Amino acid sequence: MGARLPSKPQSVMTTSPLVTKLGGEATAIGENTLATATADSTIADKGAVTKAKGTITATATAQAGGEDLTYAAAYTYAEIEGADQFKTKTNTHYTTSENEGQTIVTETSVTKFHAMAKETGEDVKIPKQPTVQDNTDDAASWDAGGSIDGNVAAVDVDAQAYGENSYVSVDASLLAFEDQMSTVSISVITAVD
Repeated sequence: MGARLPSKPQSVMTTSPLVTKLGGEATAIGENTLATATADSTIADKGAVTKAKGTITATATAQAGGEDLTYAAAYTYAEIEGADQFKTKTNTHYTTSENEGQTIVTETSVTKFHAMAKETGEDVKIPKQPTVQDNTDDAASWDAGGSIDGNVAAVDVDAQAYGENSYVSVDASLLAFEDQMSTVSISVITAVD
């Protein structure tokens, strides 16, 4: 017989560091393309509690005329270790439109998280299970508001860790080929022990 989850919140003691990871990718294929990723992650030791929050957005947009191929894909995620409580939410939106004989496709993925960990020896009441939410939305149309010219890949990161034994790591990869594609990949890790 399988184990049952307790019906009441349980008291736990954290003995490991709070570690967060944001990651994402965006790839656009077409004559004119744009792939971007932005990440904002902060973790801070506030004495009896360590708090972390972050957001990552990845967007891919491709534009081509006539029968030429257009493809756009974006993906984001958050991973949390050592948290007593955490919440993550991911939303993905895909759009396609026609504008002056040009096909434009865009996909955007956004992941947000909040996490908290009590120091060793501090009792904390936690909910039965952490909250994880994933939503995908396909939109029927999109107002392009202009056109893309060229192939661009870009990232923007703001990652901060406050406290003793803190750690920040950023890994990013960007690539663009003229008249073909743009792609970005990013990983942001923050930790406080």
